[in-house]
Amino acid sequence: MSTKKTKKGTSGSQGGKPPKSSEGTQKSNQKKNNIPIRLTLFSDNIFKHDKDGYMKSFILEDKENKYQCYCTLCDDEPFYAQYVLKHVQIEKHRRSTEKIQGKRGLEKLDKLIKYITEGKAVGDTQEKKTMEEKEEEETKKYLEFVAFALSQKFSFLQVSNLGYFLREMINRKDGIGLNFFKNRSFDRDFLSKIASECFRSYLLGEFKEKLMNNRYSFSIDSSTVAGENLCAIKVKYLQKSYNDEMDEIITKANHEVIGIKKLQQSSTAQIFMQIVKEKVFFDDDKKIKGNVIGITTDRAATLMGEESGLITLLKDDLEQNIFHLPDPCHSLSLVIRHSLELLPDEIRSFISDIHNYFNSPQRKEKLKAIQKENGYNVLAPMRYVKTRWLSLGDSLTRLVEIWPSLQIYMNTLAKEKGVRCSQIVSDKPTDDIEISQVNYKTLSSLLNMDSFYLKISFLSIIINRINYYNKLFQTQGLEISEMKSLIYECFSSILELVVIPQKLNLQNLKTYFSINWMSPENHNIWFYNSKDFIQKLRADQPVKLQKLRLFTSAQEENFTRYLEFF
Repeated sequence: MSTKKTKKGTSGSQGGKPPKSSEGTQKSNQKKNNIPIRLTLFSDNIFKHDKDGYMKSFILEDKENKYQCYCTLCDDEPFYAQYVLKHVQIEKHRRSTEKIQGKRGLEKLDKLIKYITEGKAVGDTQEKKTMEEKEEEETKKYLEFVAFALSQKFSFLQVSNLGYFLREMINRKDGIGLNFFKNRSFDRDFLSKIASECFRSYLLGEFKEKLMNNRYSFSIDSSTVAGENLCAIKVKYLQKSYNDEMDEIITKANHEVIGIKKLQQSSTAQIFMQIVKEKVFFDDDKKIKGNVIGITTDRAATLMGEESGLITLLKDDLEQNIFHLPDPCHSLSLVIRHSLELLPDEIRSFISDIHNYFNSPQRKEKLKAIQKENGYNVLAPMRYVKTRWLSLGDSLTRLVEIWPSLQIYMNTLAKEKGVRCSQIVSDKPTDDIEISQVNYKTLSSLLNMDSFYLKISFLSIIINRINYYNKLFQTQGLEISEMKSLIYECFSSILELVVIPQKLNLQNLKTYFSINWMSPENHNIWFYNSKDFIQKLRADQPVKLQKLRLFTSAQEENFTRYLEFF
């Protein structure tokens, strides 16, 4: 290729503009202007010094001429591709880079020019080795970042969002990138101060505006977390927003936690009222108070007490009526809890002992070994925590499922002495450990009784029927208009199981509230007799209660005595 310089202002000058013409005319012009006839095609070869692919982001091919390219930063006419390395070094390109890409762009440009002027070749063996080493080091740093984030119990989504956010920050045109990491403090107390003094006021301002402009309801509850009693308040309101995909305005129900307050030694209704005024009403803002339309609580006396509960205090304080919905999930949980207290001791002890015993990882592994050996599904008993609403139903279902392997397990230990076991049963520090003396012989005997298996199966059916509705009540998509019908449906499903058809009146369930269900006389009036009830169970639950078909008269009588507790 010729090394003769072109005249200033011609198309062959550094970054010059060639006239757009046919290929034949171009060759003629090249001869006249002493431009080399052998031109370089636009290809990856012209980027051989572009180590990081930076130049490819602004040097593009001229679609009208395969020997030319143009620079999007300089916004010039096309020039010959073989002069691309000269173009990026001229002052005009440097000014354009600084104007559009800022300091970050200049740093990349200087790095590129240094690479060009020092004559480093991509194909050099040492350079390849250096690139591989850098890539390996980069991979290590990436994995270190992911490992740290996961060790802090970030979810995959949180790690992903954080990674994309940091990458976006480092690629910003301001040239600052992530330099702030070097000079800024990440002290825990300092971060807390930023959150409370900077972000808190802004977020509270947003909350306040939302409650001033929208009708809303709120829920309030207390819970023990890490030994501290906390009160949490969550608001629900409707908000309109524009949907780009649908090209229309949609209304969406928003749920947001508006406040958490640490409760001191006393948690009276007056204290809850003060928390509501502070966290929800923003210190008695009249417009916000006027927008509240409802509240949901559990059945604690401090919240629902007729004379001095929070609901009473709220209704006295507000100028408008509000709708109060006692949380049906709490209500159903109380139904199960109080009903369990009426069951025979052997039922309650068995449930407690079997779960406490298999709280040990070693015993679970021994059970799994028995299951593998006998071709059963490899499943351990589920962890049973009394204070969790759905825990008992799920754990009973699992016990029924793995019953045969439990029989084999306890039969092998029937002649051995018992063992003391403990299990965490509550989050409350005053009632968090349950100690029991597990007797292998007793457990083995109960597991081998068909009638006892049916008792646990029947209990599982009843509780899971209630839990089905408990789960429905906890779904975010549940509409308040569906609540009453679902509550009726829940009670109806239980009544249909035990009340004779002639006495059922599902259109008016209130009639059942005044009946003394503990009265033997009412049992005779409303409930199936024992034999009819067993026949009904055989028909309704042919799979789960299939062993009923094999019962003798004596076994049926024993089983029906158990059913009387329901």
